[in-house]
Amino acid sequence: MNIDEYAALDATARAAVIASEEAQSARGLPIGVQLAGPVCSEAVLLRVAGQLEDAMPWADRRPAVHAATLR
Repeated sequence: MNIDEYAALDATARAAVIASEEAQSARGLPIGVQLAGPVCSEAVLLRVAGQLEDAMPWADRRPAVHAATLR
């Protein structure tokens, strides 16, 4: 199963889903995580995503090729 098929299953099941970039590979590519929970579990997913952000802040990370660096 590829990532698109997982997303389609989550949407069909009306599951709560959140995705976030959590790291970068050695080549600077983003590595993300997708969390899914049962219907109406958005508050739990937001808390978990907040804990991940606290543990691995991403706001100041930029890949080598980024819209802000193109001219």
